[in-house]
Amino acid sequence: MHDALAGATACVTQDGTLVVVYAANENDSPGKDVLMCTRSADDGATWSEPTPIACSRFSERPACVPDTGVHEVYPGTLTLLSGDRVLCTWDYYVSNNVEQGRALLYTISEDAGATWGEQHLIFDPSDPPDAELQENQHLGTLRHSILPQDDGRWLLPLTVAGNRSLSAGAAGYPGVQLYDPETGALSAVPELSPGREGCHPALEHPILMAVRGADGAVLAMGMGNSGHNQVPPEPPSAAPVLFSPGPGEQFEEVAGFPANVECPPGVELSEWDDDGDRWGRDVIALKDGRMLVACESHAHPNHTPL
Repeated sequence: MHDALAGATACVTQDGTLVVVYAANENDSPGKDVLMCTRSADDGATWSEPTPIACSRFSERPACVPDTGVHEVYPGTLTLLSGDRVLCTWDYYVSNNVEQGRALLYTISEDAGATWGEQHLIFDPSDPPDAELQENQHLGTLRHSILPQDDGRWLLPLTVAGNRSLSAGAAGYPGVQLYDPETGALSAVPELSPGREGCHPALEHPILMAVRGADGAVLAMGMGNSGHNQVPPEPPSAAPVLFSPGPGEQFEEVAGFPANVECPPGVELSEWDDDGDRWGRDVIALKDGRMLVACESHAHPNHTPL
């Protein structure tokens, strides 16, 4: 039995196939314990029967992820790689994931999601790759697509789930990392990583995502915070957009981008949820060379696209 979707993620292959991955409960397990994949070849009019991504099953987890009796397989993102390959990331939540750390994994499909390859571990929390990462500090999760680099590495826009007030200077925060799938090496990107020397001064909070246009230019979306729902309250901070004209070029802040979405008329401040300021922004590289920045404000009970 498969029930209760969680964190569905999607991508479109070069031939137009829609691929969707989500987490599901299999065999009455105590938590969502496998990723399911479904595909559409007719723009979403019909969908294939969902099939499990076998290597994502909790029973197939790496040794660094304990079985505490309470767990969940959580989908990260789908990213289209060169050669029309589809990259799927995920991690495992367990009841004591703060103490034990959390693994970040991936698998690749060579046939638009029809079949999937082996499981690969990006990060073992018991073996930190960076002096600024503490032992058993989890690397975070991926909520937006990976940005493939020309040299074959992947730019990982990591966020720390469960600690949304984490800001610059927090001990152990991984920031943006470059991952080499050939060697398994991780390396920080200081310019896009709050708390690290050399970080862009506009970034008080982590980068949410980055995209590359047809001309090679990169647009990176930061995370803002209206501050009022934090304990203790934080000063408001902007949600910056940074632009780089090409690989190796410095990022500059894009002027004039709205810092935060104000509390709508008729909504009590105490009920205003600013998740849209912090998490609900997306950047999309359009085929005509333009870049679309979208955000979502969360005003209980309605969501407002902007």
